[in-house]
Amino acid sequence: MRNITGTPVEGQDFFGRSEEAAQFLDLLHENANILLTAPRRVGKTSFVLEICRRWEEEGHKATLLDIEDCADELAFAERLLSSLEQSGVGRGLLDTIAKGLRRIRKALGRVKLGAAGVNADLGDDSQETVASVIENLLAKVERGEQKLLIAIDELPEMLLHLAQAPDGQARVSLFLHFLRRLRQSYRDKVRWIFLGSIGLDHFVEERGLAKTINDLTVETLGVFPREEAEAFLEKLAEGYGMHWVDDADSYLIEKLGWPLPHHLQLVFHTVRSAMRSTDQAEIDRERVDQAFEELLQPQRLGTFDTWRARLDEELGAEDAALAKRLLGILCRDPKGADRDSLLQGVAQAYPHTDPGELKDRVREALHLLVRDGYLIPAEGRHAFRSFLLREYWRRREGA
Repeated sequence: MRNITGTPVEGQDFFGRSEEAAQFLDLLHENANILLTAPRRVGKTSFVLEICRRWEEEGHKATLLDIEDCADELAFAERLLSSLEQSGVGRGLLDTIAKGLRRIRKALGRVKLGAAGVNADLGDDSQETVASVIENLLAKVERGEQKLLIAIDELPEMLLHLAQAPDGQARVSLFLHFLRRLRQSYRDKVRWIFLGSIGLDHFVEERGLAKTINDLTVETLGVFPREEAEAFLEKLAEGYGMHWVDDADSYLIEKLGWPLPHHLQLVFHTVRSAMRSTDQAEIDRERVDQAFEELLQPQRLGTFDTWRARLDEELGAEDAALAKRLLGILCRDPKGADRDSLLQGVAQAYPHTDPGELKDRVREALHLLVRDGYLIPAEGRHAFRSFLLREYWRRREGA
């Protein structure tokens, strides 16, 4: 097994998650459509790629499309049809896909969608709309023999792009209702999974659109249990002719505090890089300590900056600033702080804010930081869930 960091893994490089995968497949067979919510860097995309692989092993079809850079509904339709074309759907669908793609691509950059959004005419003799092209295709899937799984990665990122356009908020609402209609209308042969680094649930709640996803079954994905984390590290070392001594693998997990697959891979990569020029194969505790220190050097702190950047992307400027202030306080003590201490700590930065309003904002910010994996609540206190992330934040803040 190769140690691949930064990009999704699949096939022989995917590890574990057998129970979770079986549960997801059971839900899909029960006609559920799934919203996967999970902390960052837990391996959502890799996991869904594995679900797609297993789904296809059963004789069905699956496609995973990343729509982070799709700026509008036309770009989404083009990405969806292209992805389906590449997934090898049945011959009976290829002609429909090809015709739809020609119309969509001809309209790209030429047709201004405006407030009509997915209902906009493509501007040719067909009198079709963006929505009707997609619906015609899914209607054919419904009449066919094979089931189709469509996994959509980073929908909130596309919706954020869309929201910035004129009539953006109305188009966001229209598009979310359109996706819900697809799920309701073509529910025999078509299944959906939604995932992303920004929570779709939070996005719709903020905009009063929660009802557009209330048909989705919410599932989560956690970090590796300790035994699975140890087996993962063992497999990584074995793949490079190395092995752990003096329980160094357990020691690594303890130092992390929260064994995110990505962080396990990151530390192992750092260990291996340091040992590449030697003929040693034994990984001991000293090597683990050195790897942690290397990762936290000033020139390497950018490795973890996505945790800060995501707050800016997911929240408004004011809420992101409050979340960062809370994290700046909490990074000073491994045991964290209680809510009263946090309120006192941030109050001086908000002298003109009503105390009740500030209390509500702090509560909401803590809820989000727990949900996204930054913090863990325990016995009336909040603390960093990951020791590595806490130390990064402490050094970044100069605390």
